[in-house]
Amino acid sequence: MRRSRPLLPLAIGFAFGVALPGQVPLPAALGTVAAAVLVPPLAPAGFAAAGHLAARAAAARSEAPPPEGEVRLQGVVTSIPDRSRERARYRLREASGRVVEVLSPEPAWPLAPGDRIALFARLRRFSPALNPGGRDESARARARGVALQALG
Repeated sequence: MRRSRPLLPLAIGFAFGVALPGQVPLPAALGTVAAAVLVPPLAPAGFAAAGHLAARAAAARSEAPPPEGEVRLQGVVTSIPDRSRERARYRLREASGRVVEVLSPEPAWPLAPGDRIALFARLRRFSPALNPGGRDESARARARGVALQALG
């Protein structure tokens, strides 16, 4: 009698996706995951895409320390800006795919998702929770795929 191993192809697909070098475009990876849901024989490919997305998210967390001083950021606004006290907070996706949360003075014109902008800012990591059970900005940023905070 032969034992069935239904999860083995899925596990191999996930491991392959984690080990996959380079960057698979996000729409292609999500499309593969969606196809795997609809067509069961494609499930290993879907798990490979899911593994690759998980590895990308983990790599964003273990990024090198941000450079010192002001740097030029350029990218596309990916969130609706939250305005408060003459400052705006929004997410910016750079051409490399890295997402940065920007806190800058209120711009002269209204920003909207999809706008291409460039600015100078100081980059820093998010601070972890200082008290047990307290607000953890670092965890919140990781959950949203944000790598660094930019202060403009």
